[in-house]
Amino acid sequence: MNRNAKRALVLALVIVVGMAFRVSWNALRDIAKAIGADNVAATLYPFVVDGLMALALVAALVLTDEARRFALRVLAGYTLASLVLNYVHGLLPELHAESIGWSRLAEGNLTNWALVLLATSLPVGSIYFGSDLVAKVLHHRPAIEPDKQESTHTPAYRSTPEQGEPPVEQPEPQEEVDSSPVAPVEARP
Repeated sequence: MNRNAKRALVLALVIVVGMAFRVSWNALRDIAKAIGADNVAATLYPFVVDGLMALALVAALVLTDEARRFALRVLAGYTLASLVLNYVHGLLPELHAESIGWSRLAEGNLTNWALVLLATSLPVGSIYFGSDLVAKVLHHRPAIEPDKQESTHTPAYRSTPEQGEPPVEQPEPQEEVDSSPVAPVEARP
């Protein structure tokens, strides 16, 4: 894929993510207010949830192997959490009202308690998982991609197995031959 196509793809992704973030904004803000957040905290809450999803997506594009799988699990977990909170927001129109308060979600209903636990744990998870993802990205050492053209030059800093060349075979040890000087033997009559 050429460079312009990659840029167009990334731009399209940024636009889609931005639109999805805006659609999710009201639901997450209303959920934050319903669990007791003040206006500033409720306004920042969507950045905590959907923002970590964007961070995990970028990390998944950069990282490899187990670190990439970790980033994808964080992305999947926060996507699921955002989906659940957006779904609950759609099911409970009273959450849209400014008068809804902590007491409504904190009632004895087990479902409400689970939703409060989910909504209140996401900021703490964002700190933990976000910090871990950033550390993984900062310490990531990308694999050296081979040039598109074959090169006969072998870098001196790479070991033979890393170069893809067969290892040099060591000669098999041969039987030891005693090379010490031998004293002449006298003949006996």
